[in-house]
Amino acid sequence: MVKRSKVFSLASGLAVLIIAFMFSSCSTNSPLAPDPVDIGPVSKGISMGIEPIVYTQTDRLVDCNLGGTIEIERDGTMHEFRVDAGALDQDTRITIITSEQKINGKDAVVFEFGPNGLIFKKAAKLDFDIADLNASIATAKLLYYEPGLRVWVNQGSKSVTNGRAVFDIYHFSKYAISD
Repeated sequence: MVKRSKVFSLASGLAVLIIAFMFSSCSTNSPLAPDPVDIGPVSKGISMGIEPIVYTQTDRLVDCNLGGTIEIERDGTMHEFRVDAGALDQDTRITIITSEQKINGKDAVVFEFGPNGLIFKKAAKLDFDIADLNASIATAKLLYYEPGLRVWVNQGSKSVTNGRAVFDIYHFSKYAISD
């Protein structure tokens, strides 16, 4: 009887561990969890934590000889990403994912550019409509995310003229604009 009880306890404990393992694979850290890149052209109201984060995704093939402009529409505001002719070595499909986040306690619009690590021969321009921050400010900050340190690094400020700030982008990574 004692032997049966031990076997039953062992089997019960093993079953609990297996069930716990199965449910732990459903976390957002799971390799099977969806990546924001896969959410489609435009999705709104995706909740991560307490506050909703609004994602938009835009992509376009940019001709290396002609350059091009990619319009990024977010809730009625329009940003532009401009690549000059000759700034790329080859025709490149550029992807831009935007989201809203709080960075250092301030509202920010985050831009994730792809392909990751792309370097421009001449700086590309991110023309930002400051109304996207619901702010009336004289300067806007460009921040770069340093993944190794897990911190946002200030890349400098630009004056706001006619409600817009224009930032030079030399390589693709994760950037944010805040006040």
